[in-house]
Amino acid sequence: MHHFMISEGFMHWTHPPTNQVLTVNLETETFIETPGPIPVAGTGNVNNIYLSTGRYLSLLRRSGDYSWEIWEISRPERGEWRKKADFSLEAHKGRFKQLGLRHDDKFLIPVGWVKYPELLALKSDDEKHRAVIFLYNLVTQEFDKIELPFYFPMCNIMVHKSSLEWLDAAV
Repeated sequence: MHHFMISEGFMHWTHPPTNQVLTVNLETETFIETPGPIPVAGTGNVNNIYLSTGRYLSLLRRSGDYSWEIWEISRPERGEWRKKADFSLEAHKGRFKQLGLRHDDKFLIPVGWVKYPELLALKSDDEKHRAVIFLYNLVTQEFDKIELPFYFPMCNIMVHKSSLEWLDAAV
């Protein structure tokens, strides 16, 4: 398993290529293995990104160019997923290019919820290879860009308690 996240009373380990989640109830110390939601037929490769909302584990699944589905595991002890929403950044393609960002949708990576399910942080880089964070408001469909001073390829940017953290890898 590659990534782990904590939500209210549960710890989750995810392995995105397999679409599986291993969850432990921290109170009862019981484990459950849960498959992610079934992908829509014909969508090709599944690109799952798991993010903690604080209360739940959420899943962002790429559903097309610049488009994602948002799922949450609302009852981890039963492995119950429910679809919350869809969103698309297609309308912002021109603005990405105008801001000097790499505008291929494969370079836009969700990194965390700042305010679930309204404000999502996404990572990309600009043409000078500096890391850029977007805060996308799913309600107003607007985004703000936060430029970081440099790009370090081994860095990991995460959301923690409604704020951004930059975690550098060992140098």
